[in-house]
Amino acid sequence: MCHCGKIFNLDAVVLDSPDVRLLTEFYAKLLNWKIDFINEATCGRVSSPDGGCRLLIQLNEIYERPVWPEEKSFQQQQEHLDFEVSSQEEMKSAVEHALSCGAKLAEAQFGHNEEKQTDDWVTLIDPVGHPFCFVIW
Repeated sequence: MCHCGKIFNLDAVVLDSPDVRLLTEFYAKLLNWKIDFINEATCGRVSSPDGGCRLLIQLNEIYERPVWPEEKSFQQQQEHLDFEVSSQEEMKSAVEHALSCGAKLAEAQFGHNEEKQTDDWVTLIDPVGHPFCFVIW
């Protein structure tokens, strides 16, 4: 419990990238969010149309693409994003949209539900290597 008397709101999730424009434009297209700004020398930002969370893409000139799933002695993911979908049909549509935006389907998938013969989540990789998932909660 914070004893500072202030409640903090999440302003943005920050992703490192070797190419600010590439990743900012990818997430704007993927999410249909607006691009607030792109400064290729520092960062870019996209915002949710409902005023919710924002994604900030930060230049990292020595960025190392993470390996997913994780492997010892290789650069590992530091975070990943989950995007909620409501049905298998929406999952399929979301995956197709992400692929058309430049994402790649992760080779390793762990969200298959054998009992239902459906996917509870599908993992994709953005253009600079960050994994993200479409998830049915």
